[in-house]
Amino acid sequence: MHSSVSSNSWSRPTKHSVTPPPLYLTKDGEESKPNKSATTVKYCSDRCRSRRTNPLDRRIEETFVALLGGADPASLATETANTAPQAPLKQESIVKKKPAKGDKRILVQVEDVETIIFGSRFDPTRTHGRSRNKPRRTLGADEAEHEDLDYGNVRLKENVEQQTTDNDSAIDGTASVPITDDEAYMSENSASGGVPLTLPDRSHPVPDRGHTAKQDEVKDFAAKDFGAGKVRPSQLETELNFSAMGGERGWAEKLEETDEMREKRLAGERRAREREQVRCAARRLVAFGWTVPVDDDAKDTVAKTTKKKNKKGRRGADDEEEELGKEEKAQKTLQKKCEAIMAGVAVEASYAKGPFAIRWREYKSGPLATAAQIRAMTTKTYNYHGLVDMGSNGIRFSISDLSPATARNLPTIYQDRLGISLYDAQYSTGTKAPIDANTISSVLVALSRFKRTCEDFGVPNDQIKVLATEATREAINSVEYRKQIQDATGWEVQMLPKEEEGRVGAMGVASSARTVQGLIMDLGGGSTQMTWMTEVDGVVDIRAGASVSLPYGAAAVLRRLLEAQNQGQEAVDAFAAETKGNIAAAWNKIKPAREPRSFPLFLSGGGFRGYGNSLMDGHPVQPYPIPIINGFTVHPSTFQDTSKVKADVAEKGSTIFRISDRRASQIPAVAFLVTQLTAALPQSISSVRFAQGGVREGFLFSTLSTDVRRQVPLEVATASYERDSARYLEELTRACLPTEDIPVPVLIQDLVRPVVNLLHAALSHTKEIRAATSLRLTTSGALAGVHGLSHDERVAVALILSERWGGEGDLSPTDVGFFRNLQAIVTPEVAWWCKYVGRVCSVLGFLWPAGVVRAEDRINFQAKVDGRNGPIVIMVKDADASEVEDLAHLVGKIGKLGKKKNWIGGREGWGLKVICLVNDRMLDV
Repeated sequence: MHSSVSSNSWSRPTKHSVTPPPLYLTKDGEESKPNKSATTVKYCSDRCRSRRTNPLDRRIEETFVALLGGADPASLATETANTAPQAPLKQESIVKKKPAKGDKRILVQVEDVETIIFGSRFDPTRTHGRSRNKPRRTLGADEAEHEDLDYGNVRLKENVEQQTTDNDSAIDGTASVPITDDEAYMSENSASGGVPLTLPDRSHPVPDRGHTAKQDEVKDFAAKDFGAGKVRPSQLETELNFSAMGGERGWAEKLEETDEMREKRLAGERRAREREQVRCAARRLVAFGWTVPVDDDAKDTVAKTTKKKNKKGRRGADDEEEELGKEEKAQKTLQKKCEAIMAGVAVEASYAKGPFAIRWREYKSGPLATAAQIRAMTTKTYNYHGLVDMGSNGIRFSISDLSPATARNLPTIYQDRLGISLYDAQYSTGTKAPIDANTISSVLVALSRFKRTCEDFGVPNDQIKVLATEATREAINSVEYRKQIQDATGWEVQMLPKEEEGRVGAMGVASSARTVQGLIMDLGGGSTQMTWMTEVDGVVDIRAGASVSLPYGAAAVLRRLLEAQNQGQEAVDAFAAETKGNIAAAWNKIKPAREPRSFPLFLSGGGFRGYGNSLMDGHPVQPYPIPIINGFTVHPSTFQDTSKVKADVAEKGSTIFRISDRRASQIPAVAFLVTQLTAALPQSISSVRFAQGGVREGFLFSTLSTDVRRQVPLEVATASYERDSARYLEELTRACLPTEDIPVPVLIQDLVRPVVNLLHAALSHTKEIRAATSLRLTTSGALAGVHGLSHDERVAVALILSERWGGEGDLSPTDVGFFRNLQAIVTPEVAWWCKYVGRVCSVLGFLWPAGVVRAEDRINFQAKVDGRNGPIVIMVKDADASEVEDLAHLVGKIGKLGKKKNWIGGREGWGLKVICLVNDRMLDV
């Protein structure tokens, strides 16, 4: 469906037509004035007028507008690939100011939108060129057949042997065969627009012109009549093709459509409809524009314009009422139009065909939407969720994007924290008291500011939640406090019961790791939740009664501990015995039916995170290169050494990274709780892992489906970097890992897919920084905020990608120390395999720099181990002879990794010998 505009020119709208003309048709500073007598915008046909737009049409238009507003095409592509067409997006009020003069407008190609909505049409296995996807229409073709990967039919291979001179001439159309009378007759009659199916009378003798035997064969074939019902011989029987004979096929020559042919035909028709559907949407934006809401301040500008129009004369009551209705509508919305661009020239909507683009028209006046406002209106804001976590030690505000493509990682769009302790506000005098008016006022101001922020981001109001925990639940004036919040913001405060609070905290921990099975403790300000949880492959198992809330939050324990210390050692011992007994009783209640000998301990909450940051500060690797607490793992003996932690905090205090004065003051209370915990548990703790997951992460993670929760966080985060042939490159990388012969670390095997997705991520950077940016990708780069990664995973990905671009040798002196500290976190075995996979990826990146592998360019990789502890043998086969030397140089670097001097830790360190063969030739490394 497209539209056309009546104008004085057949191809361009004039300055006074209904559709505003391009800028080049107006003088500087002159506004286009529509001609009242001009015909309104018309449809090209009655069918075009009667066809209504469907949700998919509106989604296409919204995608155009989002891209025109500067949205990221990659994010729109991943979102559209995982969502069905939905209802139109909600439009919010926009600012009245127009874009600054001189801003460059964004050109959006229709092909880009077609790719985002319907997926890429590119097939790397297809031979380029229209004719090359069809059977050859010349002689000399080999009779061997192979399958066409694009059409699925069978075509003849090109003959790799040298053809005869006649065949070569037939192929390129320069045959030196003398023209026969029949051919001359056909050529003469071709000038009238066609070629006759019957040939001239041959009753007269044809003079001999020295024909060869092959030419006589052609002449005999041409002597036949080809009317309806006659079937032309096969190409293998004659040099004449169908085009030379001319005319349409007779009924006996028409092929019967098979199921496969019908499927191909319908697929082609569907692609054509989709292609035209996208172009129709672009033409609608050019002819009709996009309705843009206008806020109250902007109404004044429109009102002044409509008021001037009303001064031109008196109208009847009906006309005035109709005019007022138009004015009121004009003050609420504004129609913003686009213009079509073909070959750099602005054209009319109906004139836009083929590979054209659209952009916003350049308006001279009126309240227009800025790029940021259009993004907020048209992108994926309907997947935004706002959440307020009113904890005991602080109030956290966040906006998360739960678009299906990346929902597993709970991407954060915005987050903030109000440093108000509701627990301290109730115990500021030493005894429990209501939350004071000053604290409530500060909370209301922060909530009102967050509400405005949600409006600016376009978060739907029904997707904003306010969750309250222990401090609000137990407050004396809890009801009054929550009512004031609802009156000020319109949001109802949702109270989490004790058991539900533990379950939500456990779900937050589950979101921070691929698999969770063990004891989870969430340490807040006023309480601690203990939960036994199993989460495998997205299925969360928390049996009834497997979560217990204890009144031992960091602030609560600190207050009671200080009181006991003032009373004497006996009071301290009594408090310790009480805490230990309650923890043991809670364990007996939540432990699984089959009590394990040992289990991992997962810790979350502000108090435990502060304790973890102090352990990170005392780590043997200094400075510790990863600033993220989520995924930090320590040995149980290190975790239980509370005296060292207290001594470090007493000496350094708030100078420790991410430890405030308040957190530093609570470290003794957390250490006290850790001591009682380890004494109360009869089983041994196998490992201790700190998690960032809390109420926000747990609440959002619990809303996801099992299929989304089972996704691998790193694979989700790197999916947008994936190239066309990523799965084939993944197969080649795995082929270089001799997993059947020797135990390759599971960590390395799990990272193959995300690493291959990131194979070309740094390709656009200069050579000096490729290795460095890849090294910091997971700690301070694009993947630093990925939720659910352990520190070992972050290190392994960084080492592999850095090695892919040259490794330590290509790092600047400022990055070498960071590289060595990262490498020291993992075991020497993991570090060696990271270098090994990185160098394999370097070979793949050299061979296919665009990540596209054509069928004719495929190379075989294979790795095996010669003997039980023998060397790794890497075999590269079917390499192109012109690339063997360069390929041998890169593959040789893998072999150099097997030399003892290059092992992790030197000759006495860890490594394996590597033998490399390229096209069955052993490389000397």
